[in-house]
Amino acid sequence: AITAMKRLLPGVRGRVTDLMKVSQKKYNLAVITVLGKEADAVVVEDSKTAKECVQYLKEQRVAPMTFLPLQEIKVHEPDEALRRLGGTAKLCLDVVNYDAAVSRAMIYAMGNDTVVCDTHAEAKKITFGGDRRFKVVSVDGTMIKKSGEMTGGSSGSLEAKASRFDAEEVEVLRADRQAAEEALTRLRPVAALVDEERE
Repeated sequence: AITAMKRLLPGVRGRVTDLMKVSQKKYNLAVITVLGKEADAVVVEDSKTAKECVQYLKEQRVAPMTFLPLQEIKVHEPDEALRRLGGTAKLCLDVVNYDAAVSRAMIYAMGNDTVVCDTHAEAKKITFGGDRRFKVVSVDGTMIKKSGEMTGGSSGSLEAKASRFDAEEVEVLRADRQAAEEALTRLRPVAALVDEERE
């Protein structure tokens, strides 16, 4: 449905997870945990485009989707102090790459004060150790919210969702391989001609 909407409606940018690239594989699970239901949200230019998308989904009898209109969503700039926490802690927004044109949607989806770190112990220390509380997720996908609520455990579905980030890289490698094989196929006749001339 998203591909069709992108083709039909010029203001459709794409799914949140398709518009970002995680900087290191170790952060995949943490990022997908932070995104939660927003991982499948569709970034659109404005509320007019979002309404057109909803209408399209109704007409096509497709399941509901969440739309993030870039011009209307309310976000606050990332807290710069979180970039200086030390240890392995990083602002979650800093472990993904995305086009600046969709930064408002990324801030909305991941939060402007969400931190990712390597261990659960460090996550607890950051969340509860200071005057201010933060939403922190460790690379194993355990998340501690400001309220103290903790989410974690092993989930095949979350890990499958996190593999989306790897799937894109695999597709790029497949395309590169195919291009190399096609180039090799074109070179073989040339090599045969060279051999014939030598004989």
